[in-house]
Amino acid sequence: MIKNHKQASATRKELEKLILAKTELSSRVENIDLFKLKISEDAFNSLADDLEYQLKEYENLKEGNTTHLNNKSIEDLPSILIAARLAQNKTHKELAELLDVSEQQIQRYEANDYEGVRWETLSEVALALGLQLNFNAIGIMPNSIETCERWLSPALGY
Repeated sequence: MIKNHKQASATRKELEKLILAKTELSSRVENIDLFKLKISEDAFNSLADDLEYQLKEYENLKEGNTTHLNNKSIEDLPSILIAARLAQNKTHKELAELLDVSEQQIQRYEANDYEGVRWETLSEVALALGLQLNFNAIGIMPNSIETCERWLSPALGY
């Protein structure tokens, strides 16, 4: 996920380099095995698609084109907090003032994807951003292989 303007600029430059490298590869087609060429082109296209997707996501957030952020698990919360700040065009400084912490603290939180941050702090950030978090379904993972086998046995027919 692109978290700021600096990362967006770096991503654009990397995308330009990637496109140039693909063009150079295509110009040397006669010296390359067709199978290797196809694999290389697929790799270039996959990387380019990923970078373009990230740039589009960042631009949509910055332009205010995003009103709902879909998460798949609680692990997505850091990305949601960052995306919400971007979507609201709040700077690190503005968020820091709302939370009564330093701008550098917010930068550290985001640089590390809020890793190691207490749940209370995550909740405060969400509230400061005016987020409404809903949990529609909560899956309980088995704590052992035996429990997993017991749960799956009826579904698998044994």
